[in-house]
Amino acid sequence: MSTPPEIWTFVGINVFVMLSLITHRYRAGNHSGRFESLYQLIALEGVAQMYFASFLFRVALEVRNVLSVAYFAVAMAGVGLTMLVVHKRSAETGKNGPRYAEEAMEAEDAQALKDLVKVSVGLPRVVSEPVKETPEPPRRRATPATEEDRGGSTEDLLALARQFLEDEER
Repeated sequence: MSTPPEIWTFVGINVFVMLSLITHRYRAGNHSGRFESLYQLIALEGVAQMYFASFLFRVALEVRNVLSVAYFAVAMAGVGLTMLVVHKRSAETGKNGPRYAEEAMEAEDAQALKDLVKVSVGLPRVVSEPVKETPEPPRRRATPATEEDRGGSTEDLLALARQFLEDEER
């Protein structure tokens, strides 16, 4: 028994759902949520393709195989495109991150931050020694419980419980 060709479509659907999560995680604050919604719509299209090709129209096995592999190829191309965009954005942020942060702050705050960095660089370093741990005093063992402390036997406890229930009924 061979595997059904829809396995490639199913894997492609999962890839598009993961791409939706990745793009949601790495999208910039000024972009709308349309980019990850596009991947979700393409995943729904894959489910519709599986349903119509397999159950509704009874398309031939060879055609279903071609459609499934093509859908999977598009999903893999989407992975490459998404990783390219994510890498490009992270490279831009890495190069220009402090400049963007400086523009976001007011001019006075940026100058105060620069002054603080200059002052902290010139401060002498303080050498500290690790704290020595003090040994804990040995624990004293408690005396073993006596027969009175433990209570009576099981029969005594049952008798006390019966007595309590009888008192409650009165």
